[in-house]
Amino acid sequence: ASVIMATSLLQFTGVANAADLLALVLEGGIPATLVRAPVVLGSLQLLAAAHKAVGAQAKGALKTRTVYTEILYNLSPSKNVRVGACHTHTHT
Repeated sequence: ASVIMATSLLQFTGVANAADLLALVLEGGIPATLVRAPVVLGSLQLLAAAHKAVGAQAKGALKTRTVYTEILYNLSPSKNVRVGACHTHTHT
C-alpha cells in the first residue's frame, strides 16, 4: 500500500504564544513540527528532512516516535534533538 502525505511549510513572524503552540504540539493537539527559523538555511532543507521522515514512516523505520519528531531528528546535525527550544523565539 502506498502512503500519501501532504507537506506544508509555513513561516510565522512575531509569534507571541510559541510556548502555548509548543505545548499543543507536544500533547498531540497540533500535528506539526515547530522549527526555529534562524537555524534553517532554506525551505529545501526542511522539505528534504520531511521527505526523509515520511519515507522512514512508510518503511516502518522511524528512529523517533512520530514523523514530526523524525523531521527534527533529520534536521539535527548531532542527532541529539532538543525539544522545547522554540518557546522563547518569535520566528517559528
